[in-house]
Parts: sequence; structure tokens; C-alpha cells
Amino acid sequence: MSATLEAFRLVAGRACGVRRAWGARLVAAALGCALVGLLGVVVVARADQPVAADSLLGRYLDTLADSTNAHFGELAAPIDTTGLDSARVFALDHPERWGYRKRRALSLHPVFDFNRVDGPVMGLGAGLGKPHRWGKLSGDWAWAAGPNLVLGHASYLKSRRRDNERWDLSLWGGRATPAMDREYERNDLLTLGSFISGRGREHFVRQDGVVVGLSREGQAHRLTARYRDELESPLVTTATWNLRHKRPEVIDNLPARFGRARELEYELLWRVPKSPVTAQLEHATSSHSINSDFEYRRTRAVLGADLAIGRVVALVPQVEYGALTGEFTPQTAFTLGGVHTLRSIPYGTVGGSRLALAKLDVIMVRDVFELLHLPMVSPVPVQLAAFGAVGAAWGRDPYTGLVRPGLDWPNAADWRKEVGVAVMFQPGIPDPALFVRFNWARPVGPSDTGDRFTLSIGRGLDRMGKFGGLSKRDGE
Repeated sequence: MSATLEAFRLVAGRACGVRRAWGARLVAAALGCALVGLLGVVVVARADQPVAADSLLGRYLDTLADSTNAHFGELAAPIDTTGLDSARVFALDHPERWGYRKRRALSLHPVFDFNRVDGPVMGLGAGLGKPHRWGKLSGDWAWAAGPNLVLGHASYLKSRRRDNERWDLSLWGGRATPAMDREYERNDLLTLGSFISGRGREHFVRQDGVVVGLSREGQAHRLTARYRDELESPLVTTATWNLRHKRPEVIDNLPARFGRARELEYELLWRVPKSPVTAQLEHATSSHSINSDFEYRRTRAVLGADLAIGRVVALVPQVEYGALTGEFTPQTAFTLGGVHTLRSIPYGTVGGSRLALAKLDVIMVRDVFELLHLPMVSPVPVQLAAFGAVGAAWGRDPYTGLVRPGLDWPNAADWRKEVGVAVMFQPGIPDPALFVRFNWARPVGPSDTGDRFTLSIGRGLDRMGKFGGLSKRDGE
């Protein structure tokens, strides 16, 4: 070891022109720290992975790592089966700290949206404070060019963390244009697709009112209670244009049933102890007894898991069942189709008062270039996946008005099946759990309509309500 340090000192002194002994030692120390840092990055990134035969630097670093381990013990921990590094794991376990230290007290941001009922929506949003201190006040004001009216909201979010638990109080009030599908979350990618080529297929409803929510989240559970009082109104299409002058995939907007919805909603998200299984139960009730214009009960249950098979493959199974009883309205129906249910059929193809779905993703957790020993260093790991799914929606279809028979279970002819493959990227920002996926899916059976290619953004357990995250209307 002393010989190695002396060699560093001599090389550093000659290369940098430093003749005095203490100066050479400083330069040698800097070079040594840089080499150790580079060694740590390479060892962690390629733990238990052989280096390509044509890499002289790789062979040298492997030899140096072996000799270092012989003196000091193993330095690099084996890579975890989820493919996440320690920074991402910390961000997942501490979502309330993600980026808070660098946020300013007052923030401003532009607001832009585009859909066929509002047309272009432009405005300004602002946020003040931090949820874990005095609370965060936020809001936005925007003008919808299609109907020529103002949209906007004001919200407050207060978070309190104690030990390993976090309490969230959220207040929201204003006017919004969400999608009818309650499990649907619109993102910037969908907005861009609608604006450029008219690819939006979702249907919209106007909601004016207030929402109050209280949530308690621990290491293995989340409990949420929410009350909303909103006037729901039907909307019509006001913008059929897009930048590419293409005919929109869907022109008409499914009219919602007009009325005031006063609703209580409950959610339980639970990670089963000592297992990779996560369960979610959602229940919403609206009744004339609380002065609501609607009378219904809506329940949805999801069960999912993340199973590691060695250090190469992960299995992500998900099963879901939903049931709506009482009055049927388009804004309370279940929807089948799209990148988060059945990727082989377009979103909103089938709907009903009942839904059953089973999905399985087989994901290669290692970077495909590393497994193939290709001389390519990618900042974003490239993963491959295969998937299969089967699902059905029955009862009254909000799109056609037809009623598919079956009470608690659909007829055999109503099941739709698919298989496919995907290329996945996990950039790590803005959310360390998000995947960007390029999917190829093909229907199986009588409903075969040909291959379908889609681009999607979501988490692995994408059926866990709002794709596993909090609603933006909760103040995030």
C-alpha cells in the first residue's frame, strides 16, 4: 500500500509540475480520491457482472477491486432486485422530502392544457409554503378558449410527520374538467398527443365544488377519508382541430348526468407484512340522505405483488374487481382499454357497471446492454418486459347503452385477452418509481383486431389507484 501511495505521489508531482513533497502529496490524495470514487461507481454499477473482454480499463479496475477487497473486505453490496439505487429507495421511503430543501417559499408556474371540450387552456399557477411546516397554499387561474370561461382552484395541504407515520389534511375548491373515468389520470404526454394529433380518447365532466380529505400513511399502510360536494355538468366538444390537422380519434364527448354529487370516499392501501403483496380497497358512497342527487355505491379492490426471481427477472401480477350498485351514471362507470388495463384495445372501448381484470408483467430488472455485454454506457437503464392480460366489463355500457348480461361475473364471451412485449426506461425523475414504456400488444381470440403500439408512463403496480400516487387535487 505504501508503494502504491509513493507511486501516486511521483506520478502526480511530475504530471502537475509540483516539486515540493507536500504539494505532490496533496495532488496524489486528490487523484486517489477520484480513483476511489470512480472505482466505487464502477463496482456498484457492475456488481457480479463480468466485464467485456475488450475493456482494458475494466480488467484493471476489477483487479484493483479484488486486491482492495482482500485487504478491507467486500466494498460493494450486491445490486437489489428492483434495480433501484439507494437514492431512489430513500426517495420512495421519504416522499415528503423529495426536493423540498431546494424549493423556494413562493413558486410560480405556467398552466397549459388542451382537450376537445375546453380547447387550449392557458393561465398561471402559484404555490406558497411547504406542507410539512405551516402548510402549502396553491392555486391556479386559467382561461379555456373553447367555452370562453375561467377554470381554476385553490388548495391547502398540511402534512405532519411523527415517527414513521404521516398525516395529511387537504382542502380543495374550484372548477375543474377531469376525465369521467375515476381511475384515469391525465398527464402531459396525453395532453401533448391531443394537441398535436388529436389522439385524446377520454371523456370529460365539469366539476364545481369543494373536496376535503384526511390521510394517514405509515410504512405499510395508507388510510384516506374524503368528502366532496361538487356540481357535475355535461360538456360538449368545442375544439376538433389539432396541429397536424388530423381527424380526432374521438369527436363527441359522452354527456355526464347533471346533478350535485355529495359523496364519501374511503381508501385502504396495505402492504401485507413479510410478503411482496400490496392490497387496495376503495369505496365511495353517495346518497339522498346527505342531500346528494345521486344514489350509488362504488367499490373497487386491487391486489398486486412485486416478486423477484433471482437478480434478473421480476414478476408483477395484478388482479382487480370493481362493482357499482344503485343508480348508474356515466361518470361512475368502470372503463376497460388503454395502457393501464388492456393495451391491445384503445382506451374507453368498453365500459360497464362491473369490471374484472388480471395482468402479469415479466420484467428484466437488469440493463439489457449489461446482460449482452455490449460496449455501451447508458445513463438510463433499458429493460425488457413481456406481459399478458385478460379482462372484462359488463353491465350497462356508458358508450353504447347496451347491457351485457352477468351479475357478479361476466359471460365467457365478454372476456378479452392479450399478450405483448415492452421496452422500459426508468429515468428516476421527476418520480423515482416511474417507468416510460414502449408497448407492443396483440389481442388473443375472437376479438383480434391486430397489433397495437403504445407509449405509456406509469408505475409497476399501475392499478393501485391514481397509479400508486396521490391525486393532484390533494394539493401535490
